[in-house]
Amino acid sequence: MAMETYPDHLAINGAVLGVIQLITTEKLAKAFNVKPQTVRLWRVQGKGPRYIRLSASKVAYDPRDVEQWIRDRAFSSTAEEAVR
Repeated sequence: MAMETYPDHLAINGAVLGVIQLITTEKLAKAFNVKPQTVRLWRVQGKGPRYIRLSASKVAYDPRDVEQWIRDRAFSSTAEEAVR
């Protein structure tokens, strides 16, 4: 499988898959007003959004996974939260 990168795009075997705009740990932390260490702890504990391992020392987040993670934590009442 031949993978090529273009500015803001990913192509595999010549087919452009679309725009890739991943979120860094630091940007995710800023968006939720927490420290990057908190986001890392969520990742270690399996409590945060799905992540993508880019290298041994770098991860990123797909905005769609972050949005789904937020939706999964939305409740209409504390009673609903208790049964989930």
